[in-house]
Amino acid sequence: MKQLLFLVLLLGPIHVFGQRGLQKEAATFQNNLELRVGYFGNNIWNPGLIVTPEYTIGKWTKEKKGKTKTRQVVGQANLGFFWNPQTHVGTFTSVGLAYRKTNAKKFQSTIGINPLGHYRAFLHETYEVSEEGTVTAKSLASRGYFAPSLILGIGKKKTKRNWFFNIHFMLLNNYNLGNLPLGSIEYGYRFGGRK
Repeated sequence: MKQLLFLVLLLGPIHVFGQRGLQKEAATFQNNLELRVGYFGNNIWNPGLIVTPEYTIGKWTKEKKGKTKTRQVVGQANLGFFWNPQTHVGTFTSVGLAYRKTNAKKFQSTIGINPLGHYRAFLHETYEVSEEGTVTAKSLASRGYFAPSLILGIGKKKTKRNWFFNIHFMLLNNYNLGNLPLGSIEYGYRFGGRK
């Protein structure tokens, strides 16, 4: 019984102080994590949706003459889709880094590069011809492409949420016999993170 009491007295404070460290680490992670949700329009008019978690890797604040300027390096992972009613549904995912500047009036400008990207086009109507010559409809016909992208954007930091407008330039590699550039717009809100 004395040994059990000794262990509880010895290990109890270690457990309590360890929990405090875990809570502080979790709070830091939550402060650095933001979620970007927005409309994604391929070629401006094909409707879609994009969701992007962003994690602040580095943040530098500079104060000069009473004005505060902030610079951030952000890791991001995009996941989205869009619908072209005539031809296909496009899904994409990409991972990369972005550099964001926030001026004293809370206006933000962003440039990002996503070197690891994948784009998949699901076609509406596709038919398959067998060796006997019979034609049958093929469901969920698709093709994937390596698709790095570049992002240019602006935004405004507010108290509860931040609005943004981004332009995406995606390059579909090995599209038929060449590469196909794909331009898209994204606008929406960014939630969470440090205020």
